Order: sequence, then structure tokens, then C-alpha cells
Amino acid sequence: MKVLIENEAGSDQKNLFNEKTLEYSRTHTISRKYPYPYGFILNTTSGDGDNLDCFIITDKELKSGQIVECEPIGLMEQTETAWDKSKNNIEEEDHNVLMIIPREKTKIDDGVKEKLREFVLHAFDHLPGKKVRVGSFLGKNEALQYIEKMTLQNKIIEEFGSDATQANYVKKVDRGLWDSEKILIDKYFQTGCSILDIGCGTGRTTISLFKLGYKVSGVDITPEMIQNAQKIAKEKNLNISYEVGDAAKLKYADNSFDNAIFSNNGFGQIPGSEKRQNALKEIYRVLKPGGCFILVAHARFKGDISRFWIKNWLKIYILKPLGFKIEELEFGDYIFERYINDIKIGRTQFMHIANAKNLKKQIEMAGFKIIFSGRENKITTENLHDRDNVYDFAPMFYVCKKIKM
Repeated sequence: MKVLIENEAGSDQKNLFNEKTLEYSRTHTISRKYPYPYGFILNTTSGDGDNLDCFIITDKELKSGQIVECEPIGLMEQTETAWDKSKNNIEEEDHNVLMIIPREKTKIDDGVKEKLREFVLHAFDHLPGKKVRVGSFLGKNEALQYIEKMTLQNKIIEEFGSDATQANYVKKVDRGLWDSEKILIDKYFQTGCSILDIGCGTGRTTISLFKLGYKVSGVDITPEMIQNAQKIAKEKNLNISYEVGDAAKLKYADNSFDNAIFSNNGFGQIPGSEKRQNALKEIYRVLKPGGCFILVAHARFKGDISRFWIKNWLKIYILKPLGFKIEELEFGDYIFERYINDIKIGRTQFMHIANAKNLKKQIEMAGFKIIFSGRENKITTENLHDRDNVYDFAPMFYVCKKIKM
């Protein structure tokens, strides 16, 4: 794995680089000197949208701006708490991968751990309100799993930001709400209320909700989606608020919205059950008490034992533990060739097809009460869901209510 060195060991100068162009940006002084060279792993994405950060545990002198080949040896769990105007004190996961130079015989012993712990706990003492907590030091396997999960997230964002996918989503904007979405929105959302449209894409649902008189805000993790959504809104002279954001780390205050919707099976495009659970918790947090959340997600049809599921089981439970390179993270993950209008576009797409029982449990663990659940064909006979569907059965709809506190 290639790492760009931002900060040199023995220096209290924190250098920042543009993670796309790799060009130097600026420098500021921190409260401790780096115990080891520090940088980021190229072509990865962490929970905060930046590349994965890492320490290179070496005595070798590495210079700022240098790109070096490294390999992971461990993972240092870390969370940061900082003052945020929208959410007050927020705690965010910001783990550091521990890397070594290939062929160097380096171990993460107690001395190394203490140096790292002392640095991260005090490096930002000069910033009032910013606190760092160090968790466990984990091994190589956990580091590889963490990198694998974050790399997959990056690939998902790249695919949805590609020219072919963007052109397809721009074209779909005027399709409007699915009949099933419209029925549930009319039944559970009060006219004129505020709605957060999560995974809004280029605005298919957002624009329709706005035209129905709702105060709607759209958020999507793919920057290109938001860029095109803003462009379309401007062309249509619609005053809609859009922003780039991660469903698992929403930048809104508690109790901000009357209702929320996560449409078009976008929930299944979040990799990893832990991150999907975090997304549900975040949606619960930003909803007002008594608010409803409509979730549309692929869910395994009871009794479906098709070849796909057998192959998926073999990948996850047999081949992956044996060391075969399997991109899927867990059972139910599906990585497939992407087609648009029956034309292969040379890219792959990720989708998690949930076990309906497990998804119900996740929703309830987040604090919601499910007041309706059913497949699309139980809501309406008009099948308007995406023709590029990856699963033969109609998606599940859940109406989840935040119980008044």
C-alpha cells in the first residue's frame, strides 16, 4: 500500500496536503512532536471522508511529501470529540492504521503503544474543546478488515460519481416519486413538514417532495450527485438545500426534522452492518420525537435459496477465511457488473441484500418503532421501482416512528 508522508517524526509541524492532487496546502504547529512519520493511505476513504490516516512505525527518516510503500501491522482505535455548532460536542471515529516498511522487523510493543498514546492524547491540547480518546490496539487482521471496508466505501462513491452513472441519474430526475413512496408519504408525513432526504442522488425524490410543499433538505455521500442536484435545482428555479454528507455521521442538530426518507434502496449501498446501524442511529437522532422515517431497502425473500445465496455463503464462510481475495464484507453483500439500459459500463456496484429479520432488529435497536412494513407489491400494483434492480423481488418498505421521549 502506498502512503504519502505528511508529517515527519520529531516535528511539531502538522503539514496538510490536498488528498486528491497530493499537493502541499499549509502547515500549523501542534502541541506535541510526532513520534513516528505520519500520513495517509492513497486511494482510501475514512469515516470523515478523508483518506485513512496512518503512523509508519520505523526509525527510518521519511520526509514530508514522500510516497512510500508500506504494509499494515495493526490498528489504533481512536475517537475525537470537538465542538460543532450544529451538534454541540460530537464524538467521531478516527482510527489510525499502524504501518511498517516491508522487510523491517518491527513490533507494536508497550513502548510503541505508550509513545502513540501520549502523542494523540496531547497533540491538540492547544485546541479548546477538542478531546481525543484512545481505545484498543488491534492486530493486523483487524487493520486489513478496516482498510478493506473503507476501500469498498471509496469504490462505491467513485462508481456513483462516474460520468455514466451521473448521466443516468440526471435523466431519472423527472420520473418523480414511485407510487409506493407517494402512498406512504401521503399517509405518514404531515403536509408542509420538514423532511431530510437521505441518499437524495440528483433529486428525484427531493424535487417531488419540494413541489408537494414540503420543506426538504437533500444529503448524499457522492459529491457529483450533489453537484448535479444543485445544478438541476438552479435550472428549475427551485430553492432546495443540498449538501454532501454521510448518513452514518449527519451534520444536523438533534431533533432537526419532522420526517425523513431513505429511498431507492440506498441504505443497502452502505458497506458494513456497523455503519448501517450507525446510519439508523443518526437518522433517529436528527428526527423530532414522533417523527416518521420511511426506509426502502432490498431484503431477502423468505425461502429464497437460489444459486446466488449459495455462492454468497461459500464466498463469505469458506473462501474468505481461507485467504481468497473476496471484496464482499459479509453475508448478503453483492458486488456485480453495472449495467445501464442493458449496456455494461465497465464498473462494479455494491449492494447489501439484508435478512429481513436482521434489518427489523437493526431498526428497533436504533430506537424506532416499526408501524408499517411490507414489500412494494403489497402497497401498490404499479411497479415503478428502478428497472436496474439487482434483486428479483420487490424492495421492502418500512415506516419507522421515533417514539416521543
